[in-house]
This record gives sequence, structure tokens and C-alpha cells, in this order.
Amino acid sequence: MDYRVEVYDTWGRRILSLDEVPLLKVTRRAADQRDVIEGVLPGRVTDLGHGYRVRVLVEGPLFCEAQITRVRPVWSDTRKLILDRFVHFHEVVKFEAEREAREGNTQVSRAYMNRTVSQIARDAVNSALGEVHYWVDHSAYPDGAVREYGKLSARMNAGNELEVGGIAVGQWVGSARMDLTGACAKEGDTIAGLKVDGADWPDLRLMLVDSEETSKNSHGISMHPEIAGWTTDEYDASGYKLAGDRAKVFLQDLIDLKGIDFIELNPHRDSTGAFDDRVDAYGRYLGLVYGGGECFNAALVEEGPASVFLYGGGKFLDPDLELKDFFSYAGAHSDSIEDSAQTFEAYDVTNGVYEVLTALA
Repeated sequence: MDYRVEVYDTWGRRILSLDEVPLLKVTRRAADQRDVIEGVLPGRVTDLGHGYRVRVLVEGPLFCEAQITRVRPVWSDTRKLILDRFVHFHEVVKFEAEREAREGNTQVSRAYMNRTVSQIARDAVNSALGEVHYWVDHSAYPDGAVREYGKLSARMNAGNELEVGGIAVGQWVGSARMDLTGACAKEGDTIAGLKVDGADWPDLRLMLVDSEETSKNSHGISMHPEIAGWTTDEYDASGYKLAGDRAKVFLQDLIDLKGIDFIELNPHRDSTGAFDDRVDAYGRYLGLVYGGGECFNAALVEEGPASVFLYGGGKFLDPDLELKDFFSYAGAHSDSIEDSAQTFEAYDVTNGVYEVLTALA
């Protein structure tokens, strides 16, 4: 089995990544029960403490994550009974980690009229902060990319086209108003060189996705704290750099082969009705990019160069776009929410997302 064990400190920095450990037992239960990770790490592991988080990935995707509650060094030259099994070791560290029941049960406050049970369930999940999500029917690229393009086509109309000379009104712009002569992939998740209505645009950051960096920088360090002390040459020789280069080439190929038909800036609005997440801290525009009948953001997740990224836990995502569909694009899945014809004329909810889903069930 291909697995990886990662340990993160209380600051969220990854301090350890192992693809082989002496012993590991992972118990994953229902959402209202505790998940447990128990195991033995090599004796060379010294930086491990209460409150740290352990992540276990199986065949690539995350399988279980839990917080360390117990750490105990063990020394011996013989066999010891650990987790009901005899294990040969000289010096190891035994640990236990737990994920509390109902973790991720974030608050949902929504009002619905004439919506089916399945529609309400999907909307509730998309409204909940954090990575709680459902599965949609998906096999492989370009299923998800085509799916997202279809969703764009359904919501586009003349009334929500982006204004000329600004980004305060409307949300999408078509190729007839774009000059793509200088457009190129700056990173695996960023496009530079765009012109709209004859004016240069800032770099466009593809929202909801994140790829490795092509050079050592602050964002790369935030993802992989261990590179902070690396030289530029060491980073350039790393797998992170190779993965970043692959994502950049993939995005460039999409631009060259598919073209860019539409750009949709983030349509999320604040309580006043103003768009509140269209420009990031670096001055880049944030949006979704479409070309050749595909959504580039979704294609990056499907083919693996990028992963799903929920900035702020997803608080700047419009639930109506159902962007948590993106979690399904990283593998083959079937629908986890059964279609239902049962319709509520009026249904108001203010509760944890697990309670909402239970009531709907």
C-alpha cells in the first residue's frame, strides 16, 4: 500500500513526512464518532508534542487527520507488544492521535423556497466553511472541466457581463473583448499578460486551486516550512520545483491548445452587495478561466498539477456555484447525494451542517 504520514506543529507547519513507519493503525469512523490514529515512529523523530496534527494519506488523497493526545518514547532490543502486535525495534516513539467527533460541523444559516431535498443538501454543504464536501459522478479528465464549463454556460447572460473599464459590475468577459497575444502561464495557477478592452490586466490567479511554486518564495515556505533553510539551488533540484514546473507547463498547454473563451471573476458578494474577493493581497485578480469547452481550474485538479484550495475555509465562495464539486475531480467517484423529487415550499435552517444533513435525510 502506498501511504504517507505527515506531522504538523501547532503553527500548522509540516515538520515530518514519512512514507514508511514501523507500525500504524488508523480507525476512521462516522462524522459523529472519533477517528483514531495510533502508531510507532522511528526513534530519530524528536519534535513531537501534544496538539500537533497527524495526517495519513493513502494512495495520494488524505484518508484521516487527527490531533496528537499522547507521546511515549520506547527503548528495547527485543520484541514488544504494541497495538496488539509484536514488533521488533530498538528505539521508537509511540503516539496516539484523535479527531473529535463532529469536527468540521460548521454553522449553516440558509433559507430555501421551492427547492428539492438534494438541492438543499448540496447548498448546505457549499455554505459550510471548511473542507466538508460531497462526491459527484466523475471518472477522469475532462469530466470535471466540462462540467464546470456547462455550469458557466447556464449562469451567463447579458445582464451579468463584466462592465467595460472596471470590475465592480458584472462577472464574466468573453474572448471578443480580450487580447491574448501576451497571455502566458506565470505559475501553475497564475496567468499573466492579459488585456481586456485594450487595457492591461493584473495577473490572474486561478481561484480554488493551488500548485507548487516554480521558485523558492514565501508561499512555498508556508506550504513546506522545511525549505526555509534551503538554498535556491537546493529548491531548484527538489520535487517541489519539478511539480511547480509541471503545473506551469500544463496551464500553458491549456492556453495554447484551448485558447481562453471566458474569464469569470469571483462573484461572491458581501452583506452590502459588493464583490468582496476579486483582488488578492498581491493585486492579482481572482477568477475561473474557460476555453475549448473546459474550465482550466477544474482541469488542473483533475490531471493532478494542482490541489483544491479553500481560502479562508471557503468563506468567499458563492454557494450557488457549487464549487465544492471540485473535491470530486481529484479521483473517480459516484454521487454521494441521491437525487430527490421531494420539494420544500419553505425551509429555513440555522444549525451545524451535520444536523442539517441529518434532518434532510
